[in-house]
Amino acid sequence: MEMTRLEKWVVNRCKKAECNIARVHRRLDELPSNDIRDVLELGCGAGAVAADLAVTYEMNVHGTDYERKQIEIARDTQPESEHLHYRVE
Repeated sequence: MEMTRLEKWVVNRCKKAECNIARVHRRLDELPSNDIRDVLELGCGAGAVAADLAVTYEMNVHGTDYERKQIEIARDTQPESEHLHYRVE
């Protein structure tokens, strides 16, 4: 089932991405070790969190989303790299 335009607007807002990134950073800071190297993000949407993890922590991130359009947005705004890959699932 595809998201509505309103749902896409809500989940793809920059402010929402900033909040999610900050939340992930706080959680990672709580972990006893920085040994996390590989990450699978289910429902990565526009890819902001996935890209941040790949750049900030040099993690190998695979972002997935069931909507092809979301992956297209992710690839346009947060290009794939050695550490960052997207896939429609």
